[in-house]
This record gives sequence, C-alpha cells and structure tokens, in this order.
Amino acid sequence: MNKLIEKVINNKKIFIIVICVLCLIIVGSSVGIVFLLKNASESAAPKTGEDKIILTADFDKDDCGFVTSAWDNDNTTFGYTPIDGRENSGCLRVSNFGKNDARYEISLDVEENSYYKISGWIKTEGIEETENVRGANISILNNFEEYEFVYGTQDWTYIEYYGQTAKNQSSLALALRVGFYSGDNVGTAWFDDVAVSQVSKLPEDAVCLDFKETLNSSSGDTEESDEFALDENFYNDLTKVVVILSVFVLLAFVIAYRFARAYDGFGRKKPLSTPCGEKMSVAKALIAIFTIGVIVRIVLALTPLQCSVDVNIFKYWGDQIVAGGFTETYNTLRDSIDYPPLYVYVLFLASSIKDLFGWFAYQGIIYSFLLKLTPIIADCIIGVMLYKFCDKKMSPEWRAFAVASWMFNPIVIIDSAVWGQVDSVLTLFVLLTLYYGLKKKFFVSGLWFGLGVMLKPQAIIISPIIFFMLLKYFIEEKDAVAKKAACLGYTVLGFITGTVVPCLPFMFKMGSVQTELFSKTFNVPWILSLFIGTANHYSYASVNSLNFWYLLGKNWVKDSEEIWNISLLTWGMAAIVIICVIIWVFYLKYRNKNYMPYVFAGVLYLCVTMFGPRMHERYFFPAVAFFAVAYILSNNRIWLWIYTALSAFGFLTVAEVLLDLEVGRYLEDTGAEYSRYAHYLWVGVSTYRNFIAIAMVFTAIAAVTLAILFALNVIGKDSDSDVIWKLHESKDNKGELSHEK
Repeated sequence: MNKLIEKVINNKKIFIIVICVLCLIIVGSSVGIVFLLKNASESAAPKTGEDKIILTADFDKDDCGFVTSAWDNDNTTFGYTPIDGRENSGCLRVSNFGKNDARYEISLDVEENSYYKISGWIKTEGIEETENVRGANISILNNFEEYEFVYGTQDWTYIEYYGQTAKNQSSLALALRVGFYSGDNVGTAWFDDVAVSQVSKLPEDAVCLDFKETLNSSSGDTEESDEFALDENFYNDLTKVVVILSVFVLLAFVIAYRFARAYDGFGRKKPLSTPCGEKMSVAKALIAIFTIGVIVRIVLALTPLQCSVDVNIFKYWGDQIVAGGFTETYNTLRDSIDYPPLYVYVLFLASSIKDLFGWFAYQGIIYSFLLKLTPIIADCIIGVMLYKFCDKKMSPEWRAFAVASWMFNPIVIIDSAVWGQVDSVLTLFVLLTLYYGLKKKFFVSGLWFGLGVMLKPQAIIISPIIFFMLLKYFIEEKDAVAKKAACLGYTVLGFITGTVVPCLPFMFKMGSVQTELFSKTFNVPWILSLFIGTANHYSYASVNSLNFWYLLGKNWVKDSEEIWNISLLTWGMAAIVIICVIIWVFYLKYRNKNYMPYVFAGVLYLCVTMFGPRMHERYFFPAVAFFAVAYILSNNRIWLWIYTALSAFGFLTVAEVLLDLEVGRYLEDTGAEYSRYAHYLWVGVSTYRNFIAIAMVFTAIAAVTLAILFALNVIGKDSDSDVIWKLHESKDNKGELSHEK
C-alpha cells in the first residue's frame, strides 16, 4: 500500500488525476449535502390538504426577522419590548407622533393560487379615528384590500382574515402597521403572536381577500411592472460595469505575471525598464505602484459610488460622538452603535477634522474621504509588509509584482476606497498578530490581537491559530517550562493591554449593564454586553454572505430555524469546530515550512465565513492577505492561484452586495414599495449570486484540501515546475520580514 501511494505521488500525471478526482468527490459531496439539507429543511412542509405554517412570530426573544419602514422616518419610533406582550412576553411597538404610515415588514415565500390565513393581536393607544385615516392593522404591502383596522385606545384585539395569492405570485410582504396608503395616522400600536399559514380550503362563510400586488401593477396580470423593469435595468447596467472591470483587472494580472516571469532571470538577470527602455530601480517601481494605487483609491473615495447605507451611518455616529462628547459615546448611541471602542477613535478623528472644513461647499465629500482614509493607509502598510516579506534574491520584477498584486487588487480597493470599511485595518492587526507570534514576540502579538478585537469582533477568528501557534511552541521548543509559561503570560498580558487601554475613556462612564445570555439576565461589563448585543443583532444563518447557507436559501433566515431538529446556529458552530479541529491536527503536522501558519490562517478565515453562521459578505477579507503572504514565502504557484481565485470571486461577492444595497436604498429613499427594494437590500436568490456562492465555497474547499496536502508534504516540494520565480545570488539574501525556513 505504501509503495502504491509513493508511486502515485512520484508520478506527476497520475497524482494530478487523483487530486482532480478527490476534488470532484469533495465538490460532489458538498453539492449533495446542500440539496440534502435543503430538502430536510423543507421536509416539514405538509402534504396537500394539510395546513402549512409559513410564519410564527411570538416575539418572545427578538423581532423574528421583521424590519422597519416608514413614509416619514422623522415621525416614528420603533421598538422591541420584552415584557409588554399579551402574557408579559415580547412584542413589537410602532409609535407615530406625527401622521405617518409606518410598519414592521417581513417578506414571505408563498405559492401561486393558494389560500392563506393571517392572524395576530393588536393593542393600541391614541390611534385617531377621523376621516381619511386608517388605524393599526396587519396587512399586505402593495395591496389595497379593505383590512380590519383598530382605532382609539384598545386592549389586545385579535385579528384574523383569509386571502388568495395570484397566478405566478411567489412572495408577499406582511406589514404590522399604523396607517395605510393615503391613510396616515398617529398613535401607538403593539403587535404580538402574528402567524401566517397556508390552508387547503377556506372555512365556510370566510371572506377571501385578493393578495395580488396591485399598487405597482398597471394591468390585471402579474407581469413585472415598468418600475420593476427599470430597477432591473439599473442593477444590470451596474453589474455589467463590474464584470467588465473584473475582466480588465484579470487581464492586467495575467500580463503582469507573464511580464515578471519573462524577465525574472531564469538563467539571466535583467533590470526593470520603462516603456522607453530606460532602466528603473526597484525603489522607483515601488514609488510608482504606491502612487498610482493611492491615486486610484482617492479618486474612488471621492466619487458618488459607495455603500451609502454604511457610510451615512458612520457619518451619523461621528457627528453624534463629537456633539455628545467622546466619553459619552456609548450613552449617546446606546441603541445604535455596535462597534468596539477603537473604531470610535477613527470616527471621532474623522468628524473632528471634517468640522474644520465647515466653510467648504463639499464638506460631505471630505467627510466620506476622511472615513475611508484610515483603511487606505492600512492598504499601503500591508503593501509595504508584503514587500518586506519578499526574499532579497527575488528579481525586481517579482518584488514589484508582489506589491502590485495587493495594491491593485480589486477586492482590496473596493472594500476600503469604495465601501469605506476598515477590514484592511483589521487585516493589518491580525497579520501583525501572527507575524510577531511566529517571531516569539508574544507580548507584541497579544497586543495587536487585543487591538484587533477592539476594532472589529471578527478579529477573534484568528484566536485558534494563536492557540495552535503557542501549543506548537510548547511541544517542539526545548526551552524551560518556566520560560514557556512566561511566553503564555506575555501573550495574555499583551491582549489585556490591547483591549483595556482603548476602553479606558468609556469604562468609568458605562460600568456594567444587564444583558440577556442563554435566556438569563446577567450583570456584565458593558464591553462584553456590546459584543453579545452585536452577535445577537445578526442572529441569521447568513447576513448577505454568498456562502454555503446562502445556497441553502437561508440568507436573512433566523438561525433558530431547525434542520433535523437541530438549529442552523448549532449546525454552523459545529462546522466551525470541525474546521478548527482539522487545522489543529495539521498545524501540528507541518515541518520546516514558514508559510504554513499564514496558509492555515487564510483557510480559517475563509472557511468560517463560508460555513459559519451570522457571517457578513466581507468577513473572509483577512484571508486575502494571508494567502498573499503564503504565495510570497512559499514561492509556489498553487497559493498564487488560490490568492487570485479568492480575490476575483471575493471581489464579485462584495461588489454584488454593495450594488444590491445601493439599488435597494435608492429605491427605498425614492418612495418605492417594500417588494421592490427588499429583493436588493436582503439579497435575494439569483443565478448569478448562486454562481458566486458556489465559486466561493469551492475555493474554500480547495484551500483546506491543499493546506492538508502541503502539511503532509504530499505536494509543495521544491521543484522548477511549481516555483513562481527563480532566486538570484545576493549578498543580502534575507528580507526584513522573512522567517527562517
């Protein structure tokens, strides 16, 4: 058996065939699991003739996936109350202090030409009953049927009605509402125990409403209206631009790769040259790369294309922090901000500098740029780090290529310069965490880790790698036990320093707060309460992440939903545990490969995002930088192509979600109805999005498979066929950030 394995490994053609077959088996198994779980999630659907429960919302723990919307956002407040329900349980509240049409909404999948029963309870206070107004109600959006309205001040009132969907109708939007179309009203309403079920037949004497969307339809059929066609055209035009740009970026990457390979000196050395044939030093090439990269980012940061949903909330937070006082941030924005303290410093600084330009007509543009400046700077620092990781025996062309592959990476540019997110800053922190840990500078490593957690909670994903790194050090190093214990203490001390220091300005103001955890209330430090609240705020299987759960149709689906009597949250957390165990086993296996910790870190971030619950579309971002370091240190084309694939499909993911949010927000702001903008804001299923999700999941599976093979030394052995560049003799043959092999 051993001889057979050795023969397969030594025969490159046979080995490639075996790997391809294994990949097909893995991908095929994954697809099978997707359909199996998808069928399992639908197995609870009753047979024809039975009632089928579509929605049960008791609001005992949360808002059950309902989202808020209003004709005039300045005249309404919304709230989830844990004790004001029918039996001292949770419920939703809508309060109009000025005339308004405001509601909680949720989109539901339905079948065409089918009967549905809708029920719920409403309690009211101060709802006017005058001409041309409508009271509190549970109704269908984009529909003018005559629903039952509750007026005045009433105790809990039961509402129930039946309706039928139209031909080709696949969804409806349910609203818990104060007011109606052309029937704005004032007052407060509470909603509890809302339910929707499909029924096989109507009860005797039941009145059947027509659930067909009539508000946006100009005819009696259910074809898409002109407004929907315009939405789709607008979205498609933007998508075409993104795809065309992606093709050009890919071509530029291929050209740069071929250029560097042609001149990297396989048997000869040739310096960089300009188009005019003049010699160019590495320093000049790097200056040109960084200059062009920064200019591109500045131009994009100043253009209207951005994620206005996030940028505008960042601006609002910054203004409130300055106006309410820096140390009062978490009191002023208690119900709004969900970022840890380190990002508050970024917002405060950007808003303070912006105020210096109060006289400037384009102050808003300056503000947007200032918010994006921090991640742009982080992009450049990571670019410098990648250059320092390069072996000094690399040709100038390849060192320039390594830096350019990051500075002109579309996923990096769109995340920082367009979206304005600080994922690059987080990536810098976790990259430094791993780098200094491998250098055995444990206090500094822990410090960067703590700062990362205080910037964005996703930094915690790197923690298993830190643990495995320390464990490997304890097992393999021959240092005294006391010294090893001290290293662990230094790491913990650094982490505590990195977490406590940013919190100091807020710590004495906030103290401890009551927080619900595991269905019980605890008195915990406010920072822990912030993290718990942030996690619970996004209690969905997927939060616009085009991942495994998206393929199951679980985007924005509560992770309390069950498959085989096990919640989606449990399935997702089990997947994370399995990923960590796999990495743990093979992290301890690898020998004499300085790039493997970066490979495992990239695999961890990517796989957690693809298979874990509550993941946003950008959480894989640090994996891009880790795989960049991996291909530079390994000089292996396999990790270069993993880096390229993740960059390409990751860019399509982020660009798709960004465009969806922009189109959806534009439609909402211009008064479009819920059914028009919901498809974009809560990224609905489409063939294009499924393609991206499949590509991302496949990339994750390929990355973890290759990491295992590299750790076992099955592949990754030095050979001319695998290397990216040839190394030249040099007096100084170590880069400043190189690790000893």
